[in-house]
Amino acid sequence: MAQLTLLSQEALITRLSSKKRTWLVTGGAGFIGSHIIEELLLHGQNVRILDNFSSGKKANLETVKNNVGVELWKNFELVTGDIRDFETCVKATIGVQFVLHHAAMGSVPASVVDPQTCHDINTSGTLHMLKACQQNNTERFMFASSAAIYGDEPTSPKHEKMNACVLSPYAASKMANELYAHSFFKSYGMQCVGFRYFNVFGARQDPNGSYASVIPRWIQFLKESKTIPIFGDGLQTRDFCHVSQIVQMNIRAALAEGTHFVGEVFNVGLGQSTSLLELLKLIIEQVKIETGGSISEPKLSYEKTRLGDVKHSKAAIDKSIELLGFAPTVSVQEGLARTVSWYLNAKETT
Repeated sequence: MAQLTLLSQEALITRLSSKKRTWLVTGGAGFIGSHIIEELLLHGQNVRILDNFSSGKKANLETVKNNVGVELWKNFELVTGDIRDFETCVKATIGVQFVLHHAAMGSVPASVVDPQTCHDINTSGTLHMLKACQQNNTERFMFASSAAIYGDEPTSPKHEKMNACVLSPYAASKMANELYAHSFFKSYGMQCVGFRYFNVFGARQDPNGSYASVIPRWIQFLKESKTIPIFGDGLQTRDFCHVSQIVQMNIRAALAEGTHFVGEVFNVGLGQSTSLLELLKLIIEQVKIETGGSISEPKLSYEKTRLGDVKHSKAAIDKSIELLGFAPTVSVQEGLARTVSWYLNAKETT
């Protein structure tokens, strides 16, 4: 087993800081991507991002710039472009050691409305990135997949050897990405590692729009004393994972020694499930703590279940622990405390 399996998070960061490397983060101006680039920059890395700002935000980059400081920001490079354009992907991957691919159409309901665009961005875009990395001899390619692949397959917790149960074009695109990455591993020896993210949350997640994620949306509605919409009966469960754990997993996979984990996909979650009604209760408690109790109990509006949504989701993370030493350390409660504090105190949440 590779040495990294036994490394603590502190030891991993020491390894990251010990040598300057060049990283490309696609979708680096987005929610997850901006957290990844912040961690890399804080530890002296050269960071390039590729983003077309269709969902990523320049405000996120300004936040990162302010957090890392002027000197470390000099190690940042922006390539404005679209992964649907192959030549842009080739340009962005020149001289890069590690690619962390997070550019995507990230919404299940949006994919149901527009499956062609979902395919063009998620599947064709990922194939472009794989080809570009192969052409430019990228050392390792990490990419975002999704727990949506599991659908409503009844086994719980969800483990990586389960059959897929694809319920939406979004899930289909992520499944296709995994197959393409595995084929590049088998055909060309390309070191690819996939992550099946469960429900990621944290600061900078967009609370606005028709397809906004539930946590930032509910915080925003509580802040504005609006009625809380709940799709379905509220008893559906999710594995909510703080974004800091996603950052950890990406860096672990990039810097891990050996090849025992390449060509594989890994669940990234907390390994526990929380119902939406339980989640809402926790959010309300945190908002009350932050505001000194100065909010009233919200009104709830139960609405029709959204197309493509699954009923229950919980990650089995044994494989991630065994092969990559993944160790989630932030509970739902702690993650919500950080997240609620950020949203209530941020000058701008869009």
